[in-house]
Amino acid sequence: MNPIERLKQEKLGLELLNEFPRLAATPVAELSKDDQQRIKWIGFWYRETEPPTLMQRIRIAGGVASSAQLRAMASIAQDYGRDLVDITTRQQVQLRWLDTSHIPDVYKRLWDVRLTSLQNGMDSIRNVVTSSVAQLDSNELIDALPICREISDWITNFEKGNKDVANLPRKMNIHITGHIHDTGASTNDIGMYPAQKNGQLGFNVMIGGAVGGKHPMLARELNVFILPDQALEMVRGIVELYNLHGLREERHKARLKWLLELWGIEKFRAELETHLGKTFETAGEDLRIHGTPRLHLGVNPQKQLGLHYIGVHVPVGRTTGTALLELADLADQYGTGEARFTIEQNIILPNIKTADLEEVLAHPFFARHTPNPNKIVEGVVSCTGVEFCPMAVIETKTRALEVSHILETELLNALPLAEPIRIHWSGCQHACASHHIGDFGLQGTKVKVDGVMVEAVDVYVGGMIGRNAKLANKILERVPITELPEKLVALTREHLPHLIAPELEAADD
Repeated sequence: MNPIERLKQEKLGLELLNEFPRLAATPVAELSKDDQQRIKWIGFWYRETEPPTLMQRIRIAGGVASSAQLRAMASIAQDYGRDLVDITTRQQVQLRWLDTSHIPDVYKRLWDVRLTSLQNGMDSIRNVVTSSVAQLDSNELIDALPICREISDWITNFEKGNKDVANLPRKMNIHITGHIHDTGASTNDIGMYPAQKNGQLGFNVMIGGAVGGKHPMLARELNVFILPDQALEMVRGIVELYNLHGLREERHKARLKWLLELWGIEKFRAELETHLGKTFETAGEDLRIHGTPRLHLGVNPQKQLGLHYIGVHVPVGRTTGTALLELADLADQYGTGEARFTIEQNIILPNIKTADLEEVLAHPFFARHTPNPNKIVEGVVSCTGVEFCPMAVIETKTRALEVSHILETELLNALPLAEPIRIHWSGCQHACASHHIGDFGLQGTKVKVDGVMVEAVDVYVGGMIGRNAKLANKILERVPITELPEKLVALTREHLPHLIAPELEAADD
């Protein structure tokens, strides 16, 4: 039995919900090694800062947060977290510098606005993701946001937690979209995308995607078509089957993808039908379109006449509680009291009337979070990096910004771009920034230069999500970050010509 399985058998992490007084009275530095693991089940991560602190990751189904929820997260960040807020690639918010003594008050503030961080770590199902423009965009065929919320409520049972799915062999990720621009079904353990069969709209189902670690894999087609009201049943069936048969003995082989490697897709489908006692329809017509992912920045018309959403860029996903308060005020004054977090670590402010756009865009919030970044910084995604993460081997967020600023001059002047370059920075092989699916994927490493170890990256090229999903190929190893901008300029011309503006190609001819 591996150590985590032993720990879970002794006491499940969710039981810490009943131990808030003990946790609050225990300094972070005195948490036992077991409690440092168990506390992840209630959404906190032990971090070796000086002194040690906690990071909290908050669940936000589909990335949609009300103004009251924004204010609650902002108040925690301001009161306890040095005003620091990180947006993740799963449409969530991370708060830092927290102490164990804050846990009871933090949980109360979140629960009061129907937010939780339960089961957002370790062997549970992480935040359920959907299109950032669900319910807003005319290219959406099925509204998947209520489905994401339904599944999220099942996962956590809100304040109590759901013990049935809190002791999986490993973590699971779920992505459900009804949009023709699929943003990640193929990179998740369970993915659903829009399809059509027998005149009905529904979802095709994919399983087994996981792009972190040494063996990244895209999800496989389960050859199943379901109607929207069958989505929760399908998720429950897959999770239950995985929970029963997942390979718990070795954690590095415990993800769903490894069970599929052992069984094959046909056996998994047959076992799932037996488990649920029903026969599924085979896959329907794929309604997604080929093309590059949309980042939803700028001012965009909604399918609701006279309304717009504003996508704003948050450099490397790092912002402040103060900014969330401003966002909440804007949402209440000009919108319908909501904002959204995207998988590209950006923010969307929806439901803005045409007549209000000029006044809204004049707000100081948009001076710090521009809707119109250049095509270098627009596509940058970054993990936490060595600043806070013990597994990272390089600093990522600062390096990503430094390199982007150099590229703004060296690349944009040389190669005007028609599309943004999606540059994903991961501080290690765990790929929290999904570097395997970026136009450029950068994985942190180290290299010796003139006898001194310096930060470097392995360079991957050509990753894609959506209907034409593929994993990036590693083409360079251990490139010192000081040499990276020059390399990326040359590699863009060689490997990503489709991103270069047509007028430049014509001029070259």
